Amino acid sequence: MDLLLSAQAEQNIWADVAILGTGGAVLAVWLVTHRGPARLRQAPPRPHRLPPVTPLALIGAWMLFNLGLFALLEGFVDPPGRRIFLQYLALDIGYALFCGMMLILAQRSFVHGLTGFGIRWRTLGRDLVWAFVNLLAAWPLIYLAVAAVVFFGQQVGGDEFQFEQNTGLVDIQQSVQMPPHVLAAVLVFTLLLVPLFEEILFRGLLQSAIRNLTGSPWSAIFLTSIPFALLHPLTHLPALLVLSICLGYAYERSGSLLRSIFIHVLFNAINVGVTLTS
Repeated sequence: MDLLLSAQAEQNIWADVAILGTGGAVLAVWLVTHRGPARLRQAPPRPHRLPPVTPLALIGAWMLFNLGLFALLEGFVDPPGRRIFLQYLALDIGYALFCGMMLILAQRSFVHGLTGFGIRWRTLGRDLVWAFVNLLAAWPLIYLAVAAVVFFGQQVGGDEFQFEQNTGLVDIQQSVQMPPHVLAAVLVFTLLLVPLFEEILFRGLLQSAIRNLTGSPWSAIFLTSIPFALLHPLTHLPALLVLSICLGYAYERSGSLLRSIFIHVLFNAINVGVTLTS
């Protein structure tokens, strides 16, 4: 058994090295051969009539919805499976309604409607392939960001330091032992609705509004990435800042919101997969 576990651990290490090495090579090609950062000079415009305050109001409404829902269900703890199911069912419905409302807003505010917003079904296959490539290139930087947080956290907090767990991943771990419909509600939220909602709101609406004000794709990416990262657990902030820059770049470079949605889905799917197999 010990030999088997050692061999499995060694295989995992070599798999990580292969992924990080491949991602580093893709990142180097992007930086050196394709002059990646400079490519945003050719980023396609997204003309729209969206008031800058609208995305901020939507973020406020989203936060109030989450706080109200959790306050409503706070005392509902028995049985845990029923509480988790009701919580995620409400989140699924709420986020789906938010997404529908934001898409209607985008249809009315952007020139050429949802096509101008970046929802282009004819590029779906290409966006899926490039989403994988973009995430692969960002993966070494995300890995280094997590490693840096762990290293400095242990220097300051010693052995007691712990990297904060995402609440959704904790709920997935718990719901594995519960009826299938509970796990399904959590997975629909984590793998589909969260990426869809956050990309429509942060990349689609907020980043577009900031770019309209500043005229600079890079300033829009960075100014969108800061609140996006701050709305997650503190120890996740550096890694999610890197992820958000990757998401914002993919949106600006391609003009397709589907590409950033696919990157976000893949990122969440990897974390869920690791959670379910660990």
